[in-house]
Amino acid sequence: MHRQTFVFLDGIRGIAALLVVMTHAPDFFMIWKNHTYLAVDVFFILSGFVIALAYENKLVSKELSFFDFVKKRFVRLYPIYFVSLCIAFILIIVGGYLSGKNLLLWAGYSAALTAFFIPRHGGAMMFTLNTPYWSLFYEFLVNFLYAAIAPFLSTRILILIVLSAGLSLAYISVVNGHLNAGWGNTETHYAAGLSRSIFGILMGVLIYRFRNKLIEKISFISPWFAVLVIVVVLLFPSIPKYNYIYDIFIVTIIFPLTVLIASQLKESKLDPVLLMLGAASYPLYVLHYPFIRFTETVSNAYGYEYIVSDYAPYTGIFLLSFLVILALFMAKFVEMPLRLWLSSYLEQKKMKRKSATSSAS
Repeated sequence: MHRQTFVFLDGIRGIAALLVVMTHAPDFFMIWKNHTYLAVDVFFILSGFVIALAYENKLVSKELSFFDFVKKRFVRLYPIYFVSLCIAFILIIVGGYLSGKNLLLWAGYSAALTAFFIPRHGGAMMFTLNTPYWSLFYEFLVNFLYAAIAPFLSTRILILIVLSAGLSLAYISVVNGHLNAGWGNTETHYAAGLSRSIFGILMGVLIYRFRNKLIEKISFISPWFAVLVIVVVLLFPSIPKYNYIYDIFIVTIIFPLTVLIASQLKESKLDPVLLMLGAASYPLYVLHYPFIRFTETVSNAYGYEYIVSDYAPYTGIFLLSFLVILALFMAKFVEMPLRLWLSSYLEQKKMKRKSATSSAS
């Protein structure tokens, strides 16, 4: 089964990305405090499911080596990541100039580290140029750990790891009062980032392994119900006194169930829309933050900061429309061509090495 048949998973990914934009642009939408920061956990679970669907059998049979898996993930994730980094660098330099600040040295140093996924220590955030990169850092890390142990990862061991990560999440949620952590440069954030990514990605693998046994039992539930649940639980108002209970319940129980329900292979008249949302999700996720910060910087520099909040949510709708159009453009005309080029380039390099080795022998 090809990934694109799971149209509701694409839709959920796209909707979650849209809600992440709202999280990082509260002044544009003037929306109540909510739980949209948990969208990252949805991404992790979806990532684990898709990775297992595409590669687990090949990794277990050793048809696909660890290094070939790394190259495939690099080709999938890095091109638009690098493009977004270049855009973030330019926007910060220009924004600094308009604000009367020379940020070239600082931004250049940060960009050089970020290009190699090296967090910058000393600041409040792991990745100062584009905060959402933190989840990609942990996704790469856990993807590679999974690929390394996949041939030996029995279902029993997998369940034990997921349960352990879930207990770690529960502890972090109780201590913090919520699960909005992982993006910072403290031990608590590191623990949260690892726990959220390990639990989410390996839970996705677990859903993949049990899906065929469970899918018929939940077939009476429409995948649209899963989409609705994702929207409702992410936009549910924040209640500080109970957020720690809510967050852990949603991440460990509700999200896995909704992903399982959404993994049904059912058609919909809105399939093109769901697929479009899925295609836009990754570019939208890595591009939105620099544009939001740039807009805020420019409006503050010229004394128009009141426009952002006074005309919300219309400013938010305009911003979101612009970012979605940009994301779709980048997905079709930048991300896909770069991925194809990089994949072809690496394949040619591989063939040349094989040819050289054959000639030498």
